[in-house]
Amino acid sequence: MPARCRTSDAQPPPALIQVDLDAVWAVREVYGLSTSEPDRKTDPVYHDALPAFLDLFEEYGVRATFFAVGMDAEDEGKAARLRQAVEAGHEVANHSYTHQIGLGALPSDDIDAEISQAQQCLERATGTTPVGFRSPGYDASPAVLQAVGRAGLLYDASMLPTYLGPALRAVSRKLSQHGKAGGGRGHYGQGSWRAPRHPYFADPDRPWKPAVENGIPELPVSVTRRFRAPFHASVGMVLGTTWTARTLRAFRREGTPLIYLLHGVDLCSPRSLTDLAKGRLGRRLFGRGIEEKRSFVRTVLEYVSKEFEPSRSVDYIHANMPVCCSVGRAGMPQAG
Repeated sequence: MPARCRTSDAQPPPALIQVDLDAVWAVREVYGLSTSEPDRKTDPVYHDALPAFLDLFEEYGVRATFFAVGMDAEDEGKAARLRQAVEAGHEVANHSYTHQIGLGALPSDDIDAEISQAQQCLERATGTTPVGFRSPGYDASPAVLQAVGRAGLLYDASMLPTYLGPALRAVSRKLSQHGKAGGGRGHYGQGSWRAPRHPYFADPDRPWKPAVENGIPELPVSVTRRFRAPFHASVGMVLGTTWTARTLRAFRREGTPLIYLLHGVDLCSPRSLTDLAKGRLGRRLFGRGIEEKRSFVRTVLEYVSKEFEPSRSVDYIHANMPVCCSVGRAGMPQAG
């Protein structure tokens, strides 16, 4: 682990580095594209991107949280990659069984099944029990949060508290092959712009509102302070390293937790994303070269390792939100 050189003697704020392991098949389905079964098994997110993330995290002394889809964990090759992540000290969390956008619109039994089936697959694959959940498409709806509570999970990380949900849904529709995939209300949340920007206990009936009691610990994806623009790697690669560095410095000055999200495709070669990298918008989002992507991720990790205290999500919860462990939901792990 490299030595950390900080600019201030003050206690650095925590940084929760999270990676959504949306395999290429899942990303393609969001935008209305199909994937063959052989391509699912050789997915570059697990074959190329996950090992690259593990190498970079080891280089910068970062322990991260990987949100994995249960269906992928049923493949032994992908399961072996997830075990490597756990053996390296990282956390594997639940990202649903099928990665269905609009999860919160399903009947409650189906939402429960999406979470429980993923739990079983990920536990078999890694030998550890996931304690956190992120809904596909940042669907932090009441139905999803209530299902997280019923499942006895320790925390949720589905909230993206941005004003820009309608615009982001429009972008998804524009990228879609049919002009409608990925554009439902569950994509990018409902009422999420009202939520706090930093970790809080969410009211299961109104997830954007802090709970008075019996709340579910929520780890919202970071957004900027003034305009609430999403602050994660996919946006950063479009807006550039200068904007990203400036925003990282702003979070450091603010002194509050940074929850920085990456995706598996952020370290995939554009050759594996050719159907998505069409048109000007598609090329900007999916057509960047692998060396450019690696350089961007290195820039972020170098700053985070020096100016923040990197933490797995589960460790942050135990250290900073332990009251959740006394709520008494079935199956909830106890704080250490």
